[in-house]
Amino acid sequence: MSSIEAIIFDLDDTLIDTAQIKQLRRRPWSECYRYIPTKTFALFGEELSSIIEDKNLKLGIVTNSPRPYATKVLLSKVSYFVGKLVNLICGKALYLNCDKLLSLV
Repeated sequence: MSSIEAIIFDLDDTLIDTAQIKQLRRRPWSECYRYIPTKTFALFGEELSSIIEDKNLKLGIVTNSPRPYATKVLLSKVSYFVGKLVNLICGKALYLNCDKLLSLV
């Protein structure tokens, strides 16, 4: 039996391929938010998804991006993330919630 209970990924270009909106992320966030629903993002590590499910691992996601951005990108992949997202840590909140998140692994 594995002692690993959770896995933590960075959001942009690690978990989800967001390269197509990289230039938009340099503009005001409100402009970026408008384009997210029009894009289809690839989920990196499709083979990892079966391992995560088979081992019933919880999933944590970290990012330096604002929470509204991260939430909109994740909602584009909502069918995959439903029931798997343990915690979404954004920006400076990483330092505030780090102990809670690390206690899950």
